[in-house]
Amino acid sequence: MAALAYQMPPSPSNLRVKAWRRLQALGAVPLKNSVYVLPNSGGSVEDFHWLLKEIVDGGGEGFMCEARFLAGLDDEKVVEIFNAARDADYGRIAEEAMAAVVGFFPGFRRCGGGAHGWISPFEPAQEKINDRYRNRFLQLPPRQKIRRCGARSARQGRKSVEDLRPSEGHKPWHRGFRRQDLGDLKGVYDERMACAWLVRRFVDAEAAFRFVDAGTFAKGEGEVLFDVFEGDLAHEGDMCTLEVMLGRLGMDDPGLVPIAEIIYDIDLKDSRFGREETAGVTAVIDGIVLSASDDLAWIDQASQMFDRLYAFFKAQNKLV
Repeated sequence: MAALAYQMPPSPSNLRVKAWRRLQALGAVPLKNSVYVLPNSGGSVEDFHWLLKEIVDGGGEGFMCEARFLAGLDDEKVVEIFNAARDADYGRIAEEAMAAVVGFFPGFRRCGGGAHGWISPFEPAQEKINDRYRNRFLQLPPRQKIRRCGARSARQGRKSVEDLRPSEGHKPWHRGFRRQDLGDLKGVYDERMACAWLVRRFVDAEAAFRFVDAGTFAKGEGEVLFDVFEGDLAHEGDMCTLEVMLGRLGMDDPGLVPIAEIIYDIDLKDSRFGREETAGVTAVIDGIVLSASDDLAWIDQASQMFDRLYAFFKAQNKLV
């Protein structure tokens, strides 16, 4: 397990709330007081690193470690804790979705099959309700790499929300999770792809990238360590690394700002900006990681996507 323990000053209270919300978005579960755990993968450790930096920058303190339970808890008990957390999430969404439909359209009639199927004569209004709760479901923390964690409750919650359909002919929504847990496949991934693209596109077209263990490597002359904990360019306050790079370079290009907002929401698992393009960009990045062979190939393929996004946002800005 990856474990994070922290303490926050009593004021300002918004820092404590911010940390709690970030932990919920990551899918971390509390073991005791302010000790939270995630499955021990590269992505989990990195997520905890960034959160710990925010906590320290906000005046708190804490530490993270890799934990193996010797007494008091075992793997099966931790799986139960994760399952309970996900059961509550999925169950709450299913119940709220059904309450919203019944309350808005008391004249609904049930369709055959399960207990949660409904047909409404008011399709446009019901579809808005459907979309709202589908989005809620997809925004839940991604599946964790713990055996059986959340699998049953996820299927039940997805089925309950999926059954809120306006008609038998309505196309089913995507049956996946918000994004799969890519675990140890995660190398440069979203923000590092974007930062590498930014450097080659606007700073140095011949820039070379080296992929290292940030905790053990020795930085050479002229090298810049970016988007790693305590790197030269990294998260600062509530800004992601790409936003920090844009600020350091003095770039306020309207074609770049939306890209930074998308990357912020993907990387920090947040919905601060809530851009409609975020889900699509996430899917493309996941597809790149699953289909390409290494970090450099990921950067090359992602750069093509970012080139097209940049052109789109530049053109969109000219129309405003």
